[in-house]
Amino acid sequence: MTTRHTILLWFRNDLRLTDNAIFNPQIMKKATHCLPVICLEQRHVQAPKALRFRNESIAELRRLFKTKFDLPVYISKQSPKDVLPYLAKKIGG
Repeated sequence: MTTRHTILLWFRNDLRLTDNAIFNPQIMKKATHCLPVICLEQRHVQAPKALRFRNESIAELRRLFKTKFDLPVYISKQSPKDVLPYLAKKIGG
């Protein structure tokens, strides 16, 4: 019998899938539930070019998760220390 897992993927600054250590397709295949999460804390004020790059990266990440796995990406403006435990409990982690 294969064990199935619930996965919460927390993306911090590295919003790429292709070479991101957090993302492992073999583990994804074993997951029963998966929730990709990005926390956009207000304390990280960035220059306009950096914000545009971040927003484009988020859009690409959302597109990839939707097309490859049919999963939404959860985006929060709360601190990770507040939102991650809440989401982990919600998805059964």
